[in-house]
Amino acid sequence: MEKSNNGKTEKIEKYIKTLAGFKEDEAVNIPKYLYNFLHKKVEKELKKRGKEFSDSNLEEMDEIWNEVKKSSI
Repeated sequence: MEKSNNGKTEKIEKYIKTLAGFKEDEAVNIPKYLYNFLHKKVEKELKKRGKEFSDSNLEEMDEIWNEVKKSSI
């Protein structure tokens, strides 16, 4: 993550690491971690609907993605 002038980025990164159970000094690619986390949530929701990614369309996945982001973060 880019360093911001007011330190908010570093605070957010530290908060996410704490929530996810990472050590503060552990190197973590936060954007990739969040993407993978949300991707798994979307996959889980599709399975609840009896579908795989290949059975869904972009509109449905986008709807689920937005719901997951709102409920998970």
